[in-house]
Amino acid sequence: MLSKPPLNPARVRRITGSFSWLDHRLIQQGFLARLSPAALLLYFSLVLVGDKNGVSFYHYDKICSLLKLKLNQYLRARDELIRLDLIWI
Repeated sequence: MLSKPPLNPARVRRITGSFSWLDHRLIQQGFLARLSPAALLLYFSLVLVGDKNGVSFYHYDKICSLLKLKLNQYLRARDELIRLDLIWI
């Protein structure tokens, strides 16, 4: 199995307080209400396929195929998540 270091070690997932596969900040900081449906779908999918360091090795074409997104929809959703500092590329 391929192992790569995290892009940002300070962002490695840690269990603190209550536990969830998804970070509670999505609700507590209002991200769920602000994100477009495509950005929510992309974020949840990236969380599902990410390794223990939160790194996903899926290529955009695979993601688009799985989520039934066109490339421009994927790019808008990805850029939205980047702007909100929810993902790094």
